[in-house]
Amino acid sequence: DLFLFSGLKILDLVFTIFFFSIILHAILSWLMPNQHSSASDFIRQLVIPVLNPIRRHLPVPAGLDFSPLIAIILIQSFSLLINENITAKILLNGIVCTNFQHLV
Repeated sequence: DLFLFSGLKILDLVFTIFFFSIILHAILSWLMPNQHSSASDFIRQLVIPVLNPIRRHLPVPAGLDFSPLIAIILIQSFSLLINENITAKILLNGIVCTNFQHLV
């Protein structure tokens, strides 16, 4: 259980990093659309593999790219599922341990 819990927490951390990276990428693309720095290039390299599959399946109306919004919604949905799973495991372990102590 500890291995599963640790794995889920690491996966949640990865989702959190991608969440903030996508937000930062969107802000940088609005503020500095054609300027490059090592930090913005790193964020772009991190985020583009996540955004490109969404861009392939999503039309771009009037030049607006909604792929960051869709990616954030997907990431938050997966993060919510992971956190609910972690909470359920903790509660279930607490209930089982509490009931076992009453039997002994």
